[in-house]
Amino acid sequence: MSKPGGGKPSDRLNPKTVNQFNRSGQSVFGNLYNNGAIPCKLSHGSVTHRLTWSQPPERLSYDPLLIHLAEGLKETQHPYTFVAREAFIELCELTGSVDKVLPILTRLIPPVKMAMLSTDKKVVEGTFRAVSALSNSVKSHLNPHLKPLLAP
Repeated sequence: MSKPGGGKPSDRLNPKTVNQFNRSGQSVFGNLYNNGAIPCKLSHGSVTHRLTWSQPPERLSYDPLLIHLAEGLKETQHPYTFVAREAFIELCELTGSVDKVLPILTRLIPPVKMAMLSTDKKVVEGTFRAVSALSNSVKSHLNPHLKPLLAP
């Protein structure tokens, strides 16, 4: 039975999910993910989700992967929200990530700022988690970028 307004009653219980049959208006990140350019996939668990990488993340080049993930932080549809945020955080938390992040740090700031300006509370919260992981990776190297990142 449909509710007035066209939605099913269960729609309010489910996160926004991607309609795999309607590809129009899809984001750049969504296209990259669906075409296999993002080397990880969402693995559904009974209680929690996790990422499965197509190769060890330590061996991946962060350029342009981490930039694509930063662009994906503004996503609002499942699985893109989870994949972009968690992959970004996992890559930043890897031992030695600083050596791969520093060369592209300035290119990460604009897409991260765009995600922080979102009107979606969950996007902003996820982006702050990602920025925290980025900060833990690059430490004080992020300081010169804080003013442009946090300025409205």
